[in-house]
Amino acid sequence: MRQNVVRETEPQHSAQPRQGEALTLVCGVWLADSFEPMKTETPRKYIPRAERCCTCGRPRGLAQKRRDWGLQCPTAMIPHTPNPAEHGDQITNDIICNAGIWRNGGSDGDTHLCDDCLRVGLRVLKLKIDEALEVVEAGTDQRAELSGLTQRLAELQHHHQWLAYEHNRMQVRLGKMLDVIDAAGIAETDEIKHARFEVKRGPAIQKDDEYLWVAPAADSSANIPQSGTGEARSL
Repeated sequence: MRQNVVRETEPQHSAQPRQGEALTLVCGVWLADSFEPMKTETPRKYIPRAERCCTCGRPRGLAQKRRDWGLQCPTAMIPHTPNPAEHGDQITNDIICNAGIWRNGGSDGDTHLCDDCLRVGLRVLKLKIDEALEVVEAGTDQRAELSGLTQRLAELQHHHQWLAYEHNRMQVRLGKMLDVIDAAGIAETDEIKHARFEVKRGPAIQKDDEYLWVAPAADSSANIPQSGTGEARSL
């Protein structure tokens, strides 16, 4: 039977063990087994966490600390289909488009993402977006789609211009009607208060919107904001 013993020696059987030796009892005789003492390595000296990229380890230097990166795009407006029977579920037909890159493992106040890591992430995003576009745009005629949207935009601008013209002319006539009401001494009602509110709102299109503004021939003051009583005031 073999047993490992630490410095439990009998003087008549063995000499005092030296440093780096252990004694083993074999058939009643103590034998010395030499061994190497455990070595402890000097810890590596890392750059402080806040002064390096937490992903690749590159020194941050004078670069501004960046925990992550995000692209917050303006909401994209989606045109309705020409079919009146097709209607979305939103009041405003828009979608949110975002992209983000951050360290796998979370971020804190000492986290930094360097430009080299960001460049790799942007390339990955571009590759995936290009792959998705190849699928969703397959079989579509982009030129025809753009031409159709341009035509619809021109029609929408025309209708908007005409609606603004009618709105501005309505404000002028409503203001004149309020002057008649005030001269007649008619008691103030909710309807009259609402009419004054509409007049005070001002024109739907200001005079400096040249591409849409057309001065009406019959009501030349239609694009001039009205006073609270319906009297026109100069710009």
